[in-house]
Amino acid sequence: MDTTYEQDSEVNEEYVNMPVIRNVMMKREYGGKPLKCIVVGFGLLCILQAILNVSLRLYSQTYQTDESDKSMNLMGENTKQDWLYFNNTFYLMSSTMKSWKDSREDCLQRNADLVVINSREEQDFIMRWHIESWIGLSIRGTEGNWEWVDGTSITLSYWEVGEPNRYKQEEDCVEVGNNNWADVSCNDLNLWICEKKASPTAPIEAGLSQQGWRRFGHSFYFFSVRKLNWEGSRNECLQRKADLVVINSRREKEFTSSIGKHWIGLSDRETEGEWKWVDGSGLTFRNWGKDEPDGGDKIEECAEQHGRELPQIWNDDFCNRPNFWICEKAAGMEPLEGDLYPDDP
Repeated sequence: MDTTYEQDSEVNEEYVNMPVIRNVMMKREYGGKPLKCIVVGFGLLCILQAILNVSLRLYSQTYQTDESDKSMNLMGENTKQDWLYFNNTFYLMSSTMKSWKDSREDCLQRNADLVVINSREEQDFIMRWHIESWIGLSIRGTEGNWEWVDGTSITLSYWEVGEPNRYKQEEDCVEVGNNNWADVSCNDLNLWICEKKASPTAPIEAGLSQQGWRRFGHSFYFFSVRKLNWEGSRNECLQRKADLVVINSRREKEFTSSIGKHWIGLSDRETEGEWKWVDGSGLTFRNWGKDEPDGGDKIEECAEQHGRELPQIWNDDFCNRPNFWICEKAAGMEPLEGDLYPDDP
């Protein structure tokens, strides 16, 4: 009985356990391999997706960097050629005189065109030269309408009183003078202003030249586009980690006289009659006009410099009078090839 019970138990144990073993074997044989393939495949897809994401990011960054470098190189080249940067646009004032047509041809050869004035701010910026020069406005077409070189019509204008008068029907081109526009003969010889847009992808805040600073010798210079009193002008410079310009040579005087009348960093506010620069130094180079400084009853304590259209001299004036200004900061590096050196006394 005992033996039989044990045998039956063994038989029953084997019989009961066999389906369990078979079930496990079937799972391993028919279900395990597809599951493993799915897991491995999903893992490979994740890896491929990660590689694709990294590749796209690197491509995007590389493309943006290349475009940024191109923009910065373009801006660097422009500033070396005396282009001025204002409101995402470069401007160049010529140093020779030509007819309107030849002036435009010169601009086109520079991948630019004669300036198109579309705002009060741009007009004020152009006015800083205070020199008669061609702009990109002329009589176009058979109907005799005034049109810009980009094909647009006038949306705002700054004509001088009595202009345009098209005297003898021969004045078909426009020059900008000290304050406003006038129509003159296109064959007249004149200075001119070229304009070209900066790339919209240019990193404007990266680098001094992109912020409107100009390199000259061992310094960078910033020419303002709005007027403030002397103290306000100096504060603007200090906020830019600079100060009002200190002029120590004839060449520096000529460079800073290229645009309009402006404040310089010279005053006798501390001691009447003792003129000092904002860096505390005295005058080693003088450029006063005749009978200047005259003191103005001891209330003209700040110095301004006249622009190119007037004798490039200094004049003492009321410190509260609004004026353009020039900031200066040390370049912090050796002058680059092609820089102008203010090395004469």
